[in-house]
Amino acid sequence: AWPGPDGLSVYFVDVTERHRQQDGLARAARQAQLVADVTAALVETLDVEVAVGRLAQLCVPSLADWCIVTLTDDQEEALDRRHLRDVGCWHVDPALRAAVESYTAHRLQALGQESFVDRVIATRTAQPVPEPAHRTIAALLADGEAKDMLAVLRPEHAVLLPLRARGRIVGILSLFRDADHGPFTPEDLTTAWEVAGRAGLALDNARLYRQQRLLAEALQR
Repeated sequence: AWPGPDGLSVYFVDVTERHRQQDGLARAARQAQLVADVTAALVETLDVEVAVGRLAQLCVPSLADWCIVTLTDDQEEALDRRHLRDVGCWHVDPALRAAVESYTAHRLQALGQESFVDRVIATRTAQPVPEPAHRTIAALLADGEAKDMLAVLRPEHAVLLPLRARGRIVGILSLFRDADHGPFTPEDLTTAWEVAGRAGLALDNARLYRQQRLLAEALQR
């Protein structure tokens, strides 16, 4: 606004596109930082359990409101749900972490056939869950603790990604968002794939180190 002898002149400039570009750059910077943090945190340890715990916490809240990290065992035969373990989880809300832990402890046993976990194993690709995610997932769960905790958590959006390394699946990353967080954007999924790729390789390296250590201990005995 500019005052003059004849009155007040008001000038308008549309800055919508400029703000959109600034928001996009800021979002890209946050996503790049997340990938860097995941890489740095996972390569610092060769302990599988420590690495899993770090991965679960790093994905929240940048990628999701809560997440679950699943690992496969060291089997060489065809992979199925019997070879999976939910070993890490985290929620952005401290009040809901106990619910996530309880859900994580019971969900694999409660899953029915054609679950999204099974689909990830079968297809080796990411599996987005139709919205609302809590209803879709509940329809595939047996009655019990897992379904009860899912009703408390009520995720609106969810996607499951395979953790792959050296041509095989070493785990699954399950990401969940509440309604307020909004759905996963293509940029979010690109970042999630990058995180899953880095994590898969780091976890496989940690597993190989553990196997070599156990072999060395056995040879020493």
